[in-house]
Amino acid sequence: MSLYDYKTARAMGLKEYRSCLSNGRNPYLLVLDTILLYVDTRGEEPLGLVDVPINRIVGTKTKGRTNAFAANFMPILEDNSEFAAKWSNLADAHIEEGIHDPIKAYEYMNRFFVVEGNKRVSVMKYYNAVTIPAVVRRILPAPQETAKSMIYADFLDFYRLTGINYIWFSRPGRFKALLLKLTGELRSWTDDEKSDFSFAYYRFRKAFKKAGGDRLYGTTGDAFLGFMKIYDIGQITSASEAELQEAIERSWSELAAYSVPEPVELALDPLETDSQPSVLSKILPAKKEPLKVLFIYGGNIDHSAWSYSHDEGRKAAEEYFGDKISASYAENVSEERFDEVTEEAVNDGVKVIFVTASKLLPACLKASVKYPDVKFLNCSVYSPHPTIRSYYGRTYELKFLAGLIAGAMTQSHTIGYLADYPIYGAPAAINAFAKGAKMTDPYAKIHVRWYSKKDEDQWSVLSESGADIISGLDMVPPAGLERAHGLYKVKNGMGRQICRWQMNWGKFYILIIQQILDGGWKGYPDKETPKAINYWWGLSADVFDIEYSSHIRAETLQLVNILREEITSGRFAFFDKPYLTPESIIKMDCFAENVMAEIPDVSELTDEAKALTRIQGIHPKLREGNL
Repeated sequence: MSLYDYKTARAMGLKEYRSCLSNGRNPYLLVLDTILLYVDTRGEEPLGLVDVPINRIVGTKTKGRTNAFAANFMPILEDNSEFAAKWSNLADAHIEEGIHDPIKAYEYMNRFFVVEGNKRVSVMKYYNAVTIPAVVRRILPAPQETAKSMIYADFLDFYRLTGINYIWFSRPGRFKALLLKLTGELRSWTDDEKSDFSFAYYRFRKAFKKAGGDRLYGTTGDAFLGFMKIYDIGQITSASEAELQEAIERSWSELAAYSVPEPVELALDPLETDSQPSVLSKILPAKKEPLKVLFIYGGNIDHSAWSYSHDEGRKAAEEYFGDKISASYAENVSEERFDEVTEEAVNDGVKVIFVTASKLLPACLKASVKYPDVKFLNCSVYSPHPTIRSYYGRTYELKFLAGLIAGAMTQSHTIGYLADYPIYGAPAAINAFAKGAKMTDPYAKIHVRWYSKKDEDQWSVLSESGADIISGLDMVPPAGLERAHGLYKVKNGMGRQICRWQMNWGKFYILIIQQILDGGWKGYPDKETPKAINYWWGLSADVFDIEYSSHIRAETLQLVNILREEITSGRFAFFDKPYLTPESIIKMDCFAENVMAEIPDVSELTDEAKALTRIQGIHPKLREGNL
């Protein structure tokens, strides 16, 4: 039997050998000594006896004997060779009593290279073993500012807390995200936690491979972390194989998107979306039944400026569409209550759900997978989930115009800026405001305070610093509530509003709902690498409302209107680096020279701000590695 197995293994090796040659790849095992000639290292550390994942053993320490194996560790020497006889004897031993003697290996960048035991590894790979015991020494690479180096540094921290070496990610931050997802903190795992995780991961890996996971870019770890955004570890371990397989297939587009380098497609203008009516919608008469739409608010519309402004948008959509839609809303919806609200809505025939709170994105994701026939949209920026469409405005365009006015009206050259949350898009808005101010006052300095920090009266801090112009927050508050929004001229600590703005959510909802009514809503065409569609509209889509005070000089308004037209037409470059992509603008995490600002630490933020930055934070220290 063992000779037959050797012949089968050799056939697999020769096939791999020929495939490597035809594709211009090295047909033999990787050699660590050769790799180390071209990299800097900073020493070694012993790991002792370790269970090494078979699939992470990729080569040998030295060049000797590499010609006996193809790149997949399958043998390629003749059937009648001494090597073949030894391999066959090891195969017999494995079948009869198992191979228990540990190999010796080096680990470098979480890949393993054999010092002693190449044939044992080959036999175990042939029989599809999961791990093999090994006495391991780790070679530590010198730190570098590369993604690969950062991922490995993350892995080392993860390994020291868990001792787990069989999961890998394609992006920095995801090892931390996994720790926070499972335990809520960065601490050592108990033996039970390690055992539960191992069981869940290998169950998922088996089902994922069976579903065709090898077709996707990225690692199984990427897909597993994406899956855990939807299902918790208890659901994975308790589900039957059939239920787990079904859940993976239902979540396939999410797992695929979590594995691709750029999972988001930004639609910068309504005309760039798939808003053209379908052929059938032109031929068949429109449905008589109204489209049922639900708006979900995280706060109360009488006390939350954010929820109030979105509810005004709902009312505008209702007035515009009349009996074509039936719109309802639910307020004060928490993550715990979200499933109850959506289930009731779906049972009532709701087909479109706008979730206006970014902090509800995780709950929205779970519901979108559960109800694939319902269209879910979340008000957020750069959300990487293809089962959800997100929408937001390019606020930096608006803030640039406000900066023009602020620079023209300041006398102290000191301008205050109240920023809401340290999330995607916030630095771009601050920098655009600063550029606008600099155009009308070359000496202007922008002093930023974060409204979402705990226990501080940010307005007082700014006015006491000498700021005679302060840019407040963006949302107009409900009637009867005081909230600094828009641009203010400050004297003796008191502010007089000179300009105010807000996003016109009604315009957003009218454009999106019209697209749905026209039958133009389509899924992303590539099912293997789907992308999330994010509506990120600006002045060209007329989704902002701006009001100016009579205290602004006419020549200043003339300049504002000229540059507004330049922005709307796409002829104006906001930042000094014209090659910046929309994605890099969203992810911007540094500030212009005339901006006095720092990204706050998580511990300084309110609980609400912490929840939001875990999802949309501009800095890896704030965000839980969602991308």
